[in-house]
Amino acid sequence: MKLNKTAQWILTVLILVVLICVAVVIFNKQRVIQSDLGAQLTQAQQEYTKYTAQRSDLEGRLSRANTDISRLQEKFHLPTESVEITDAIFAASHDSNVDITGISCDFPKETQARGDDVISYDAFTLTITAQSDVVTKLLKFSDALSAAFPGSVIRSERVDVAGGTITVELTLYTHKGT
Repeated sequence: MKLNKTAQWILTVLILVVLICVAVVIFNKQRVIQSDLGAQLTQAQQEYTKYTAQRSDLEGRLSRANTDISRLQEKFHLPTESVEITDAIFAASHDSNVDITGISCDFPKETQARGDDVISYDAFTLTITAQSDVVTKLLKFSDALSAAFPGSVIRSERVDVAGGTITVELTLYTHKGT
């Protein structure tokens, strides 16, 4: 079956119109996809910038927190002798027949002894409060503390005769790292 020339032209034009329509539809879909991808890319770049700034902020906060933790760990460092120190204090109170009513300790302070070699020490200032109904027991407690810690220095001692209490401020020196 042979088509006449007019039918061939109409068929050719019709095929070209269909192809052009298909090309336009595909082009428009591609343009919509490209537009969506462009918007998603812009949003992703904004989020990246935002999260990069947040990351820098969080890393700075983490660094400060780690520094704070290191500083606090140094402050709250307790020597291994702390149990022995409190045991000696309670033994002195038991031997003197007084009751301990309070013990407080400052943070250790690093000190150094200079001589042929430099030796580092930690100095602890303890404030110990004890109570008894007899003043001589309180004074015996002070002597027992001096005997228990021969390398220590008693900074002050307050005896309240009426209240039956003694407050001793004692500085202990321990070799650094023990």
